[in-house]
Amino acid sequence: QNAIGGILFIDEAHQFIGETSDHSYGKQAINTLVPLMENHRKEICVILGGYKDKLQKLFQYDPGLKSRINHIIDFEDYTAEEMLEIFYIFKNKDYPDLKMENGADDQLLEYFEILKEKDDFSNGRTVRNFFDKIMKKVALHWEAQKMILLQDVADAFREM
Repeated sequence: QNAIGGILFIDEAHQFIGETSDHSYGKQAINTLVPLMENHRKEICVILGGYKDKLQKLFQYDPGLKSRINHIIDFEDYTAEEMLEIFYIFKNKDYPDLKMENGADDQLLEYFEILKEKDDFSNGRTVRNFFDKIMKKVALHWEAQKMILLQDVADAFREM
């Protein structure tokens, strides 16, 4: 009700149906959402965020919800180069003076290409998680060498 006159954004909307057979809370949410969308269609913008394949399952689960969606915007996954840019945003924000060993960019690009093919690939979150794992490796040698080493990147990749 608070979103009437504005925007209701539901991230990870596919979780309404979850991974188990008991969807009682999700069904209740959908049963509340669908009439809201219908009765206030000129007063509210509802955005359902999530992974394309999982949202398709949600729409199969409740065709009434799908019939009320007028526009679908499919955002392409980041390229490896864009993921490297995101990596540098994290690095430069928190560790602007931290250096990178020669070849680290190429190694990161190679690993980002591989990570994109994983089933649990999650775009920016994957980059953030990879960055965090790398920084845990850097912390082990911080006093001796304030640099992201090729070995740090390789070790963190193995944990992904």
